[in-house]
Amino acid sequence: MPKMKEKQQLEEFEMIFVDMGQGDCCIIRCPDGNVIMVDCGSSGNLDLKGYTAAKQQLLAWANGGGIYAIILTHPDRDHYNMTENILSKVNPLSSKTEYLKVDHVIFSTAYSEKSPMGNYNQNGICSLICDGYLGNPQLYEITMNDTNSYYLQWEQKNSNYQKYTKEDIIGFNVIKGTTVSGKKKWSIDILAGNVLRDKSGPLNTNAASLVTLLRIGDEKILLTGDSTVETQDFLYKTYKKSDTIKNLTIFQVPHHGSEECLSKSSFINLVNPEQLVVSVGIINDSYCLPRYKVLEAWINANRLAGLDVKEGVVTDYWKDDFEAAADYNSFKNFNEILALWTKKGYKYLQNSSNTFYWLKNPSDARLKGSTGFYGFKNTSFYIYREQAQKQIWQTGVMGNIKSLI
Repeated sequence: MPKMKEKQQLEEFEMIFVDMGQGDCCIIRCPDGNVIMVDCGSSGNLDLKGYTAAKQQLLAWANGGGIYAIILTHPDRDHYNMTENILSKVNPLSSKTEYLKVDHVIFSTAYSEKSPMGNYNQNGICSLICDGYLGNPQLYEITMNDTNSYYLQWEQKNSNYQKYTKEDIIGFNVIKGTTVSGKKKWSIDILAGNVLRDKSGPLNTNAASLVTLLRIGDEKILLTGDSTVETQDFLYKTYKKSDTIKNLTIFQVPHHGSEECLSKSSFINLVNPEQLVVSVGIINDSYCLPRYKVLEAWINANRLAGLDVKEGVVTDYWKDDFEAAADYNSFKNFNEILALWTKKGYKYLQNSSNTFYWLKNPSDARLKGSTGFYGFKNTSFYIYREQAQKQIWQTGVMGNIKSLI
């Protein structure tokens, strides 16, 4: 058996927030060299160039070995359906597809005791995990909500996964350590999982999203998946009296900036981040995310409101017809918008169904007498781009962000 290459020791986390279009993926290299991936999925507008670069980085970080853990926040396809692809590699000797080995799979919303990954049924992910292609990872379903706090653990026995333990927990530690210099302790922990939603509907699995905290020294990053208000309420009640999620360095805005998961002011003031990350593709009109109301709420948080940056960060957001009315109240229909752009010599593009139009050069929208927004949908949603004096990172607008803390 070939000797595994020695892992590089670091004094920090290295992170990549990958532009998955309508989707989510975060790849992390820990200070001890172990690699962890949180989600990997897309339901459209995937940036193949950026995704391929991220996959190459994942393989390089694995360094001839495997990865320590995959964290699947919840079973919505735009959070997991690219897992098989990103873990695949071609053996140069046999030309056969092989996969990185994985030690642990940590997830929410188990299908059953005998088929834990049954809800993750897109692109063969369940078979990939349960049929030995990734080695024999241990499986952990995490439940941390208002009524229960435990994990269920499965391991492979006789070619089948069998549940063999249920363990009550206060929190769930994925991995921890101390930097090589010994100056900083670091950890990755799950803080919530399988939180119940108050009402039925398509966001049931979103509330169950695992919430992951990365901590090194005094720096903290919170990854939220598609956490709903119920998930955030649980976090607030559980951690408001400790410093666990107070004054974050980076906060991932839940559910790609959807109003359905708009955070309450009490939660915003508790986590009080310096920077935001929104996992959303560029000119992604599938769900018109992120919404202006969501970013506005976070920009007014104490530390973001008080921390202007000199150069600013390019930010996209969407407004609905009511919010955008003040910016174009002289226009009676979409044809007038196109006529104005044409009159001013602005080049614009459109999708194949003629339901979405946008300026080739978004800065034209900001010129005097222009529209303010640089794109619009026939469903009365309008997309804006501006350079805010805040650190609000969007995976599609900024490309693939590499963040070091």
